[in-house]
Order: sequence, then structure tokens, then C-alpha cells
Amino acid sequence: MRKILFAAAECGPFIKTGGLGSVLASLPGQIDHEKVDVRVVIPYYECIEPEWKKQMRKEFSIPMHLGWREQTADVYSLAYQGTTYYFIGNSYYFCGDYPYGDIGADVEKFTYFCKGVLEMLSYLDFEPDLIHCHDWQ
Repeated sequence: MRKILFAAAECGPFIKTGGLGSVLASLPGQIDHEKVDVRVVIPYYECIEPEWKKQMRKEFSIPMHLGWREQTADVYSLAYQGTTYYFIGNSYYFCGDYPYGDIGADVEKFTYFCKGVLEMLSYLDFEPDLIHCHDWQ
């Protein structure tokens, strides 16, 4: 069975600001789950609606070093419509009422997210054949 990980800055129905969130909301459902194990990872934004957060399970925490910053990444999961979704959380980077903001802060935030995606894989029992980074920052 092939394994694909989609990494994106947003994904409906959890957090969606436009086309990227719409594509990630529908794409996993279009893949034959008998042939492909597809999973999705996005940031765990504080602005994700509480009803979704209540359904998520905290999997583990990862010590993260990004330049001079030492942070922790909390990884959550949620099974939804036959797909496993992961969420990388850190209140320093993913706080606020909107997923995007100041471009200077967003550069560091999404660099942190990229590193978190790669670090997360060493803790999971999932080794993707392909990591597809959507509409990458």
C-alpha cells in the first residue's frame, strides 16, 4: 500500500481561508483508501473551532529547536471521513484569530511547521512514500 502525507497551512473543515483549505477538504476523499493510506498534517491553530479540538487526541510532544528558539510541538490526531489528520501545535507560533498575519512572523511560523512535520514522522508508525506540500509558504 502506498502512503502519502499531505502537508498544508490549512484544511477544511478545520481551518479554511480560501482555495487551499477547500482543496485539502476534498482531496483525501477522492483517493482510493484501499490502495493508498493518505494522511494530512496542518498547524494546530488556536482559532480552530472548539468542537473540532474536543475530538482531537494528543499523541505526543516533541522538543523542537529552531534557530535560537527552543519550543515544544504538541502533535494531535483526529480520524475524519476515513482519513487521519495530524495537527502540530505550539501556542507561540499558532496563536491568534487568523492563521496568517505578519509576513515576517509567518516565515518563522511556517519554517517551524515544516521542521515539525519532519520531526513528527520519527514518532509515528507511518512512513510516507511521498510528502506533498500544498501551496507552500
